[in-house]
Amino acid sequence: MSEYSVAIRTLGRAGEKYQKLLNSIQNSNHPPEKVVVVLPEGYALPKERLGWEEFVFCPKSMVGQRLEALKYIDSEYTLFLDDDISFGPDFVDQLMKPLDDGLFDCATGPLFSFFPASKAGAIVGTLTASVSISLFHRDMYVKILRSGGWSYHTFDTKEERYYPTDSFAWTCFLIRTETMRNLHMEEEISWLEKNEYAYGDDRVMAYKLVKRGYRSCIVSNAEYYHNDARTSTSSKEMNNTKPMYCKGFFRLCFGTGLYRILSIQS
Repeated sequence: MSEYSVAIRTLGRAGEKYQKLLNSIQNSNHPPEKVVVVLPEGYALPKERLGWEEFVFCPKSMVGQRLEALKYIDSEYTLFLDDDISFGPDFVDQLMKPLDDGLFDCATGPLFSFFPASKAGAIVGTLTASVSISLFHRDMYVKILRSGGWSYHTFDTKEERYYPTDSFAWTCFLIRTETMRNLHMEEEISWLEKNEYAYGDDRVMAYKLVKRGYRSCIVSNAEYYHNDARTSTSSKEMNNTKPMYCKGFFRLCFGTGLYRILSIQS
């Protein structure tokens, strides 16, 4: 198996949920070469430690903190993680197999909790062309629609299968390190974080992978848990309406292509 490093974006406030992540890394059958933990400048280090991770600081940025880790990583692959997930000992090997086999450039596990949780939500999503159950792309996990929305497909997680995808949650993914650099996600920070909360950053990254000829997949039985510390949306700087406003702003920009103009002007 190839070598990889771990990049963690955090505010240092996830507590017990962050400890679960550290336990997952510590108990992995395939330990990483390096663990880089990126915090915003001025924030305190988390009390929870592996004891051998490397802490670095940069300006607070949901996208920028992930990219900052790349400056310290030379491994073939990078496992990007939020600070509130956990996974089993063989999780990394499950994600790495389709990459080592040359089938895909990026892989993660299924996270069905990000799909509409209720029938009402599914109906509203379909009517507004923002999100719907897949009818014509059931061989995929997520398909980006011309409206800027997306369709999704759930499946049995007991058998191993690779589902190509146009998008995935940014909570966790394994990617070729050079591929991540080649996406130049720094070009998107100005408009994604224009309103302080970078809604849709995961969709933009996955879309750039597709447009630049890279392939992403969901490994059906590589399950992980999103323990959701909500440190981004519960911060003092974030009021209750901010995420919804950012969602609308993203939908307008991504659905109309306005983001191309905004990124060029930055």
